[in-house]
Amino acid sequence: MFEGSRPGSGSGGSSEKPLDKSPESGIINNKDNMPVVISMQFFANKNILKMNDNQLKKSIASWEEQVKLHESKIKSPEIYSEEWTNMTEQHKKGLINHWKHEIKTLTNDIQDATEELRKRGK
Repeated sequence: MFEGSRPGSGSGGSSEKPLDKSPESGIINNKDNMPVVISMQFFANKNILKMNDNQLKKSIASWEEQVKLHESKIKSPEIYSEEWTNMTEQHKKGLINHWKHEIKTLTNDIQDATEELRKRGK
């Protein structure tokens, strides 16, 4: 298994539905077919409020490095994956989308941690 994959991640199988990326994709219908809205804040890093100032600063620096790494992976994926040339186009797109999602998540964590430090006057 290569980096960025996990069992059941939906990278294979033609019977699976494509991921809905529309603005309405945060709306789920419950058993009564009533819409339930899920805020992206639901997925926020809950540990940020528990970290002390030094932990926040170290985490921000680490997350910034991870963003750079993922950006590099998107720019030159063949350097980071020996199997890149043997992958299907769908597999390649899935891996790139995973890296992009990681960048978005890390960027949100950086913004949240920076905001928390600002609230603390740091």
